[in-house]
Amino acid sequence: MRKILITVLCICLILTSTIVSFGDSPKEKVGENKFQKAYNKMDKHHKARMQDETEILEAIGFYENMIIDATTDKKDNIIYELQLTDDVISEIIVVENLDGILLDITEGNLHDELLFDENGDIYIDGYKVELSIDEEPFDNLEPNASDVTWSNSVFSGSTPYKTSYDSSECKADINAGKKINDMTVGVLSTLISKFSVYIGAGASIFSSLASDIKDVVKRLCPDAAYLSYKVYRYSSTVNTSTKSYYKYTGTFWMKTNYTGYSVSNSIYMRRVLITH
Repeated sequence: MRKILITVLCICLILTSTIVSFGDSPKEKVGENKFQKAYNKMDKHHKARMQDETEILEAIGFYENMIIDATTDKKDNIIYELQLTDDVISEIIVVENLDGILLDITEGNLHDELLFDENGDIYIDGYKVELSIDEEPFDNLEPNASDVTWSNSVFSGSTPYKTSYDSSECKADINAGKKINDMTVGVLSTLISKFSVYIGAGASIFSSLASDIKDVVKRLCPDAAYLSYKVYRYSSTVNTSTKSYYKYTGTFWMKTNYTGYSVSNSIYMRRVLITH
């Protein structure tokens, strides 16, 4: 069942390989050796568990080199401290049970239980997250084949992109059953990653965006409990059959039907063919 759940995580987050991030992502800001130090201080039993549990975190998009420490609690859970942004440290416990894979996430006085079940559904504190699609997600960029793999990565910089009239659009409403103000950045970034069709981008890529959304909510609309978004994908004019570049520009509103206050962001994705 564990392999099935990890596979579901990878599929629902549209991960085809390990994601490498550049630029302002916190993945590059955190020292590579901090995870190793946390790992080395554990006994053999906990090291084995860390290997399994960090595999789950990686599948969601929380990477090993974001982990700045790991400790155990009285129930023998391993608590991972992750530096999501310059200002946000998230404590995450990974729990595998009959319901699926649960992330117990704490950030200061905020706490969420994020459950992934074997059907690919997501629950926050027992409430199933609902997605109402107004415009269908983007088509697959390339057809799947058994002898090829597409490696997705986020990169900084720019390449020439087609103009907006030749872009693709996806738009939808997200109902998480909880006020955004009461959510952790870890949960909100996971929801953005899972539901907003940025191909190949894990949860941590959106930590800064999630933090910006929470800042707007706190200042201007503290009772907001919904997100609606429009995401445009622009194709590069230099794309080839083995390497492609895409720009994703998204706007996220704090009400349904693309109304209310909003926050926008853009990321660049590189997609490279790997033959077997």
